[in-house]
Amino acid sequence: MLKTTKSYINIGDHDLYYEITGNGIAIIFAHGMGGNYLSWWQQIPYFSQNYQCITFSHQSYFPSKQISNTVDTNEFSKDLSELIDHLKLKKVILVGQSMGGWTVVKYALQFPSQIRSIILASTTGPFTDLSIEDLMKDFLKTGRAEYIYRNIHPAAGKRMTDEQPALHFLFQEIDALNIHVNKDKIKSALINSRNIPVEQFAKLHIPTLFISGEEDVVVNPKAIFLLAKLIPNSKFRSIPKTGHSVYFERAKLFNSFVKDFLKNEKID
Repeated sequence: MLKTTKSYINIGDHDLYYEITGNGIAIIFAHGMGGNYLSWWQQIPYFSQNYQCITFSHQSYFPSKQISNTVDTNEFSKDLSELIDHLKLKKVILVGQSMGGWTVVKYALQFPSQIRSIILASTTGPFTDLSIEDLMKDFLKTGRAEYIYRNIHPAAGKRMTDEQPALHFLFQEIDALNIHVNKDKIKSALINSRNIPVEQFAKLHIPTLFISGEEDVVVNPKAIFLLAKLIPNSKFRSIPKTGHSVYFERAKLFNSFVKDFLKNEKID
């Protein structure tokens, strides 16, 4: 069993928690709004056999320590940059789930030469394009009141609740650790920062894999599919009978898709 290093890095008014497992090319995993570093418990044992796996918790997310009471989502990519510099990493692979898509895309736009590839899971990130705007607006209007009423986490989904109740319970427990996070404020900030033209990223020609669950009720899978078509060197994988958190609900498939993508792109 590989040893895991656990530590904090101080960044201004907060201490960012991170863990490192394995050796080799670095893969950094950026979690979504309902997660933290623990979200990747099914990825780290798998990928750390061949890569150096790095997980972290965004500022204010458990167990990162927020000194002030404010959380600025615009600083998420800055935090990632500080972490990469602190660890003296070169040419990394970035995995961004949902909210984490904003983090890794904004970092890649600033430091494209530092990126080997990007995996964007169930996220549009900060991208905008006319072809997806109506899809996103209509989707944001869809009601998830029934999910909340039935104690179903929208990012987990009904199928996970019905078919894998223990997994759904674990998802909720991981999310519940983030007691200091104002999710409504973060969600609003993320929606309002979907303002980067997809062409700006496309011209960087970074190998990119988009993964989406067909039953996602958080981010419209059709929008993700259209984004992938607009970006050269990108691939799109859709997973049936799966909700927003593909990496959590269908970990074996998610891991194999990422592994095959890295292998086919000769990112090793």
